[in-house]
Amino acid sequence: MPTVISLLNSYAGLSAVAMGFVLDNKLLITAGALDGSSGLILSIIMCRAMNRSFTNVLFGAFGQVQKSAASTEQQVYKAETAEGAAQIWSRPTWW
Repeated sequence: MPTVISLLNSYAGLSAVAMGFVLDNKLLITAGALDGSSGLILSIIMCRAMNRSFTNVLFGAFGQVQKSAASTEQQVYKAETAEGAAQIWSRPTWW
């Protein structure tokens, strides 16, 4: 997930470059190019750290359906009153 977020940051830099070309603003082109290239480099470094290819990170879960396991286990819970909740919240945290 952080790799994808870094890649989206890179895309934002590339869109800033495109806007810089439209507005003929050299500062926006330079800042967007720095942002886009650093985001792409960071994404590639994170992919190498995870031992995954860049395309696997981008398209790895594309088209896969995750099946949720039906929980057959019943969990036990205890009903609480307002007085019990007030006692829990009024206790000091170091107990």
